[in-house]
Amino acid sequence: MKEIGQQLKDIRLKKKYTYADIEKMTKMRPDQIEAIENGDFDFFENDISYLRFYVRKYAEVLGVNFDDIRDAYDTSVEEYTQTLSMKAIQEREELDQNIKQRREVPKAHTYTEPPVSANKDLKSIRQNVKQSSRFRKSKVDISLISLLVIVVVIVGVIIFAVFNNVFAPDDSSANNDKQSEVTPTPTPEKDNGDTDETKKEQEQEKNSVVFTQVNPSTYDITGVKLNDPLELDIRLENGTESWIRVYLNGQEVIIGDVYNSTSKIVYTGTAGANDIYTINFGNYADQKVSIYINGTKMTIDPSVAANGNVLDITLNVKGQ
Repeated sequence: MKEIGQQLKDIRLKKKYTYADIEKMTKMRPDQIEAIENGDFDFFENDISYLRFYVRKYAEVLGVNFDDIRDAYDTSVEEYTQTLSMKAIQEREELDQNIKQRREVPKAHTYTEPPVSANKDLKSIRQNVKQSSRFRKSKVDISLISLLVIVVVIVGVIIFAVFNNVFAPDDSSANNDKQSEVTPTPTPEKDNGDTDETKKEQEQEKNSVVFTQVNPSTYDITGVKLNDPLELDIRLENGTESWIRVYLNGQEVIIGDVYNSTSKIVYTGTAGANDIYTINFGNYADQKVSIYINGTKMTIDPSVAANGNVLDITLNVKGQ
């Protein structure tokens, strides 16, 4: 891989291209370009499956036929993969050895002193037994007396309540007269059906997502509340595969990979005041792509397909 990278670097320098020039033509970051020229496989360790796309695109803009370097590239990738496998095996063997050594460490012997009660003589033990028996007996007597007192109190309360009900004057008629004098007039309930539906419609209008096109590849997103849930859904509607990566404020939230029409490409987060979503597409010209924000479809300007296979879509979310 280092030979391929050096070859591409020499051609770039010969044509007097800078990293910025290559970035404009390929949409690749400068650190990715530098890693390819240095043959740095470790830089693409988490994205090795798509390294071929980067190398092919870089070679094309320099006028190099990828088929001429395909065999050397495949050999380099195979050797690197085998190196990773050997490294994983060595780490596993070291882990097993460490576990085995821990198991072989002898356990320390412990000494437990005999209980204090074992040093008492027989006389003191018998005396303690007698004292505990007396304590238990006195405790039972106190509990029985308390129970009897509670029963007497309950019976007294019941007798008092029955005596009160028998000899108390009948005030039911007086209460009925008072109740008949003051009869509250029932307030008719308001029909809030139409009002509730109107409120729902107003809330839906407030929460509806609005897309405003700034230029063919940049859109402002309004109609979402600050800190409310926000779902970005990207759908590929034909059978062509496409490479896609999504950044939120410069941080990758959907890992760059090859997707197709059966793939689920969804990011769920919250709406910020000035969030910037950047969607990188590869092989866009042959794709039919739909972008949804909270279920509302955004129409992409048809002219962006003329930009070629590589395309960036920028969404400026303005939470309110």
